[in-house]
Amino acid sequence: MPQVSGDVPGVGSYRWQNYLGYTWAMPYVVTYRDEQVPSLPASIAGVRGTSGDQFPISYGFDLASIPTYDFLDTLPEPGPMGTSHAPEIDVAGKTVVIGNTNRGDTNAPNIPGHIDVPASMVAIYAAETLMAGHTDMISGMVVLLAVLSALCLLGQSRRRWLRMTTYAAIPLALAGAIYISALMGMKISVSGACALLAFYGFLRARANWKSNFRLVDPDTGLPTFAALEADKTTSETVPAIIVAKIHRFEEVRKTLPSELHSEYLLRIIGRLKAAKDDVKIYVGPGHLIAWTFPEKEPALIREHLEGLRALFSSPLLVGDNQVDVGITFGVDITPSPNVTKRLAAAVEAAESTTETYEPIEIAEMASDEDLIWNISLQARIDAALANGEIYLIYQPKILVQTGEIVGVEALVRWRDPVKGLIPPDHFIRQCENAG
Repeated sequence: MPQVSGDVPGVGSYRWQNYLGYTWAMPYVVTYRDEQVPSLPASIAGVRGTSGDQFPISYGFDLASIPTYDFLDTLPEPGPMGTSHAPEIDVAGKTVVIGNTNRGDTNAPNIPGHIDVPASMVAIYAAETLMAGHTDMISGMVVLLAVLSALCLLGQSRRRWLRMTTYAAIPLALAGAIYISALMGMKISVSGACALLAFYGFLRARANWKSNFRLVDPDTGLPTFAALEADKTTSETVPAIIVAKIHRFEEVRKTLPSELHSEYLLRIIGRLKAAKDDVKIYVGPGHLIAWTFPEKEPALIREHLEGLRALFSSPLLVGDNQVDVGITFGVDITPSPNVTKRLAAAVEAAESTTETYEPIEIAEMASDEDLIWNISLQARIDAALANGEIYLIYQPKILVQTGEIVGVEALVRWRDPVKGLIPPDHFIRQCENAG
């Protein structure tokens, strides 16, 4: 309106607020109908800026320090005898912003600590920010990368106490950074870092839940082989590891009603605990059960396990059914703290047992090099045949009375260029297993 505008320069207002109703940055220059005009806060502060640049808004100023008047309170008040006098409002030498206080505005903004404030209040805070020079800002990407780097470094640490301490310290550090930056008149964006921490916390909680789920058997409530592998006491004290193989396990489960499956397993475990009540039993896949034994003398272990086998000579009562149980044992007594490897060795020994001929098998002590050599034995046999390393020797059969050679026995031998002579029973068994 020409009656109002005269030679007064025009300014523009552009306010973008997030879904919570907060505006955290405003531009120096506003483009309106292809014309660039200073923004309202830049004009109030007398600050020039470049088109396209924004500055953060600091809401650290006390709202009570910004005087606010209702327009009706600024009108002359009627006095006696038709006189009037102006209200005592100190606006001399100050910039006055006339803004709309319509509470029906559905797009009314918020400021920290206050909701539904006049839109002009955001511009006033922005102007105060410019006049105070509080336009420095630590980018949210910088904070996000710092937190991400800290989490990546923590992932390399095996010290649980260090990880837990740092996890607690990161949120405290972010809160401290907000406080310190406010004291220094700077703005810091931590929303991206907080979102990352929330997502990382969700993943950690999910991983812990899955880990705990793996550590407990859902049917019996007993710890699993994964719990034994994670047991630090076992890796530190290095006791003997015993694995029991339950024969005809799946056949019995197939015959019994499903509601008796866990009872069947618990009855077996109960009888195993008869010899030592405080022993901790670990449930493995299918027909395997494991526990540790403090003695490592093979004779004592065999005596103990023979006693356990004797306990299973009488059938179990599962529900109303009598069930025979065949049980054999594999044992590992190696001095290695690697529980996973030792448990695997005990499982392998248990799987090679038979109820009649070899009910107790103690795993052989072999070096890592020997174990790696064994798992590639079939391919090595093929190569040895091609290279002539496997050959026949003939042992004569002599009639003792006359000294006459009455025949020969053909024997297979394998001389490896690295390991030397390989025992026949070792590689012949592998050939038979491979077909």
